[in-house]
Amino acid sequence: MRRRSGLLDELMALGSRLPWGVSVVLAILCFSALHYLATRTAPLPGGLATLGALANHQLVRVFASLLQYVLPICLLVGAVVSGIHRRRAVNLLEKAAADPVRAVHSMRWQDFERLVGASFERSGFDVEHTGGGGADGGVDLILRKDRETTLVQCKQWRAQKVGVKTVRELYGVMAARGAAHGMVVTAGDFTPDALEFASGRNIELLNGRMLADLLQSGEDSEARAASADRRTCPKCGARMIRRTARKGPTAGQAFWGCETYP
Repeated sequence: MRRRSGLLDELMALGSRLPWGVSVVLAILCFSALHYLATRTAPLPGGLATLGALANHQLVRVFASLLQYVLPICLLVGAVVSGIHRRRAVNLLEKAAADPVRAVHSMRWQDFERLVGASFERSGFDVEHTGGGGADGGVDLILRKDRETTLVQCKQWRAQKVGVKTVRELYGVMAARGAAHGMVVTAGDFTPDALEFASGRNIELLNGRMLADLLQSGEDSEARAASADRRTCPKCGARMIRRTARKGPTAGQAFWGCETYP
């Protein structure tokens, strides 16, 4: 992964993470402040002390004259990137709502992370895409709501189940960052060891079926209820019933669970 090379890259990255409107406002404020510094009147010369102040003034003017255009442009570029990402996320949500399983399994892992982030953003969370996870490892999303932080690991694994190692690593990052909750989201499923480790540790595991239910949260409720009797547990074959999450970022939201659990 390429490292950001300096202040300009950091500004563009900041602009892309913020809502595009916020980036535009910051660009305007940045230009106004730097333009003022670049055009303010220099002190009149009158002695050695004044000469020192005049030299500092000229130095500030030179840098402000250059940066008054460069910094706002970086923020505006970030705003454009932010708008493109958000538009793409909306398109991903619309596509996934129609056929969650097919949509999730056919997209790239980067789009999978955007899709998961957009689904939580629609639920009222402030979502930060860290951009540092990659196809494996790392925290991909940071959710914030009601002064609580949730770290999210996204795994678009279909051929294998997410094991306890991934959940244990996330728990370590939660402790290091002081996060209240953690979540692992996968298009597939979890191993029994992973489910056992997450139990009682404020880590929520969302498998492919729960994710599909979350993505379809805007669908007509009657149409979804009509298919309830056809859902069966993939592990034991028992009937799936509607439950309500009691903790984590999806607290208060409904999901499908096996009628024999726990």
